[in-house]
Amino acid sequence: MTPHHAARKRQLKVPFRLQMLYSSRKFYSGFSLVMAVFMLYGPIPLRAADHDGTRYFLGPPVCAFLALAAHRLFPFNPYRVKLATGASMYRLDERDENARRFVEILRSSDCRQVALRAALDFILVVLPVMAMLALIFRNSLTWSLSSPWFFEGYGMGCLFAWMFLRVRAVSWALEAWWKWAEESPYSATDLRPDATAV
Repeated sequence: MTPHHAARKRQLKVPFRLQMLYSSRKFYSGFSLVMAVFMLYGPIPLRAADHDGTRYFLGPPVCAFLALAAHRLFPFNPYRVKLATGASMYRLDERDENARRFVEILRSSDCRQVALRAALDFILVVLPVMAMLALIFRNSLTWSLSSPWFFEGYGMGCLFAWMFLRVRAVSWALEAWWKWAEESPYSATDLRPDATAV
C-alpha cells in the first residue's frame, strides 16, 4: 500500500456525542435560549411569582459574560472526558495529529471570537424578550438585588447561556476542522468523521 493510499484511510475521530450535538445544533441553541428566558423570568405559578426588573434587565448580559468567562477559563477538550468519549478516544489528542489539531482549533483566538459573538447574540435575543415580559408585568414588577429567585434565576441562566456558547463554539470548530481536513492532501471523503466512533 502506497503512503498516499494509507493516508486516504485516515479519519477524523469525532466523539459520537459531538456528532449528535452538531447534527442537532439548532435544537440545542433554541432550547438554551428558551430555557434561559424561563429561568430568568422566575416561577410560573402566580402565587410564587417573582417579577424582578433587575433580573430581567441585568440577567441576560450578566449570564452571557459569566458564561463566556467560564468558557475561556475552562477550555473544552472532548478527548479528556473518559465517560463521554470511551476508552478508545480518551486522551486521543496526545497520540493523534488530527485530534490534536481539533483541540488547537477549539482553543484558537478565532474560536474565542465565535464564543464572544455567541454571547452577544444571546444578549440580543434574550434581553428584548425579558424587556417585553417586564412591560407585560409592569404592575407587579419589583426591583431588587436579593429577590427570592436570585440564585436560581442567575445560576440556571448562566448554565443555559454557557450551553448556547458551547454549542456555537463546538459547531464552528468542527466545521473549521473538516475544512482543514478537506484542504489537506488527503481525500475529503476519507477525512470525514467516523460515524462508528464512540
